[in-house]
Amino acid sequence: MKNLVSWLLVYCLVLAPGAAMAQTATPQSVGFSGGGGTTITCSGGGANRLVYYTGSGVACATVPTAAQVLLFNASGVPTPTTISGDVSLSNTGTATLTKSTLRNVSGSTDTLLSSDCTAIGNTVAYTNAGNVAVTLPQPGASFPAGCQVRLKNVTASGYNLTLTPTSSTIDGKTSAQIAFPSDGWIVSDGTNWRTMGANALGCAGLNCYYGMPRFRSAIERVRRGVGNAKIGFLGDSLFFGTGADTGLPTSVSTDTITNNLPVNLCTIISKDLNVPCQWQSWFGQGNSTGIGYANKDPRISVGSSWTADNGLARSFGGVPWVATTSTNALTFTPATNYDTVEVYYIQQPGGGILNVVINGVTTPINTAGTAGLAKTTITTTLGTNVIAHTWASGGPVDLVGEVAYDSTTPSVLVLMAGMGGSKESDWAAQTSAWSTGNAAPYIVANADLWLHEGGDNDALASVTPSTFASQAQTIVSAILSAGSDVALVTPVPPNPAQITTSTMSALMTSFRGVATANSNNYSSGTLPFSDTITSWGSYSASNGIGLMSDGLHPNAPGYKMWAPKLAADIFGISTVSGSRTSVDWFLSPHTSGSNLISNITQFVPTVKSGAYSLTCRDGWVFDNTGTVTLPNLGSAYNGCHGVVQNYGAGVINLSVVGTNVNVPAQLGVNSSIQVGYQAGSWYWLGGNMTLTGTSASIGGSSLPAGTCTAETVVSVVGVNAFTQVPIATPTTYGAPGDGMRAEAVIKASGQVGLKVCNYTSGALTPTASTYAVRVLQ
Repeated sequence: MKNLVSWLLVYCLVLAPGAAMAQTATPQSVGFSGGGGTTITCSGGGANRLVYYTGSGVACATVPTAAQVLLFNASGVPTPTTISGDVSLSNTGTATLTKSTLRNVSGSTDTLLSSDCTAIGNTVAYTNAGNVAVTLPQPGASFPAGCQVRLKNVTASGYNLTLTPTSSTIDGKTSAQIAFPSDGWIVSDGTNWRTMGANALGCAGLNCYYGMPRFRSAIERVRRGVGNAKIGFLGDSLFFGTGADTGLPTSVSTDTITNNLPVNLCTIISKDLNVPCQWQSWFGQGNSTGIGYANKDPRISVGSSWTADNGLARSFGGVPWVATTSTNALTFTPATNYDTVEVYYIQQPGGGILNVVINGVTTPINTAGTAGLAKTTITTTLGTNVIAHTWASGGPVDLVGEVAYDSTTPSVLVLMAGMGGSKESDWAAQTSAWSTGNAAPYIVANADLWLHEGGDNDALASVTPSTFASQAQTIVSAILSAGSDVALVTPVPPNPAQITTSTMSALMTSFRGVATANSNNYSSGTLPFSDTITSWGSYSASNGIGLMSDGLHPNAPGYKMWAPKLAADIFGISTVSGSRTSVDWFLSPHTSGSNLISNITQFVPTVKSGAYSLTCRDGWVFDNTGTVTLPNLGSAYNGCHGVVQNYGAGVINLSVVGTNVNVPAQLGVNSSIQVGYQAGSWYWLGGNMTLTGTSASIGGSSLPAGTCTAETVVSVVGVNAFTQVPIATPTTYGAPGDGMRAEAVIKASGQVGLKVCNYTSGALTPTASTYAVRVLQ
């Protein structure tokens, strides 16, 4: 609607007092004022002639009878007027073409002004170096329906604009947030506030990927179903996943890969960004000294022909695998269906022939050639077939890694390239053409975004902050030179007995300095920076509640907690106040402030099957069937909380004894929920619930201008009416069509209402499609 109004304001009919569009060849002079306008002249004439200013000159056009133009009445209000014969202005011969204005606010509070909210939409920019509280007055006479305003957060990294209506709501909620450095359009409907357009608040829009233009474009490519996006993980053992095989019952999962940070982040991407994510990849040994995937990844089996090539310069994932005989294969069995494999290897003079066998078909790869990292893409029949690698002939073959994916489902692809034991000097090395201090390997991998983490091993090796920053800069420069986006990530708080707080603080200050000194290509902001150390608080706090496997590495629950924090910092997930998201999984009912760890009791993972009654501080309960009862525990147990995860194949029922505050009645497959107890009430505190549904077909019939289809109700198990945000995505590419948008709202528990609306000035026919409904939390 904003674009439509702007168009009408620019292409505006203006005549002198009493003048008519007479049928004459006399040149007609029309006055435009405001915004530097001048009197302009257009030659020609005829019935129903429209004179308009294009921005570069004047033009005349013949418009049909009954068409509408936008005229300004005596009060300066734009009014649609139907052409019936000749048209003239009766009250003024000069129209003011209003420009959008800018109001800068430097303070920590602000109240929206009526002059901010106009038909064309003005901009308010907030420049305070901290959070800003923005009050939205009650829509009505001063803020009429249709007035709109753009709010821009230009504060500083990590600070938000919190929008709070005085006595109304915004998108049905009591408040909303805009994170730095983003912006959002809000519009009055006469009673409440709404967000709108491509820059609407929340991660359904495109403003979520702050300072990462390439990744933002890649996500949109996935949303449109026309290609993949890639995220690479470049870091030490924390990005590999050391410790992720601890902290959970062995009957649930014990391998490092399934519970590491990349996989947990992939889960959040698919659920909260509402795009598919695939993580079937591996690179190198996963360790700088030649151990890792062979011992920790059940997808990989290493035959005796393959060994760590410790004499070769490292690349993604650390040390490559090398073979000079064909006795045994190195096999990779992806955990999900794939039909495409990217094989990464070292190309060098004298390299041998590598055979890749999939589903009985052999693809030979000649690794001889100019030195560098190389990639060969192989297509095959969709399935989970074993990928076998054997040396065939010639010199040695060095295998670096693989990415396997289903090309029929455009997705975010995760590249797990972590190198245990690595320091910045390992990643910054430029020894060989495949070394990651050079741009060339990143060009071959072609990731849209690289997340880079480091610091622990540098601190243990007494690397100075200046050296650390210099080496980090080399890595960042190489990635940027390759055209990829990059974001920097700190480790979790280490045990001060191993790394002193002052040592780590000095290194991370220099690391943040690298983020501040750089920006991604085509971005004016700094690099995104995720400060896990500050948000987690301290090692003693995180270790005290059972989130650490040792002095440096989280366990499986710890990595699961880290992923939402990373998603919030990098992707902007968790934008709506009052709606707890996966970021808040581990908060107790009384926790406040930025420290996510404080006031949390220890998790004691247990596995249950069938009916079960939750006990106080049960921790992480894994169930797969039946009913979980949340009993009335009594005031002695105020603050008690626990997490329930459904790892089975059916729905779990949640039965609350006492007062239920937004706890859903059911928990779907592969979903989790955190609940807290206080004074006879159980509260929903957040979770990672799979809340999906599919609508009936909508569209196929003409839809008049400014109207919506009749509401279609979609059933979504686990939805409640207060704490979640629905998103509807068409299953047919291109639906509903330009100028139209699917609008979804929570109707009631378990129900989402869905309409397709026409926001143009003419009738359109939306493409018929069913809609996949996803409810964000």
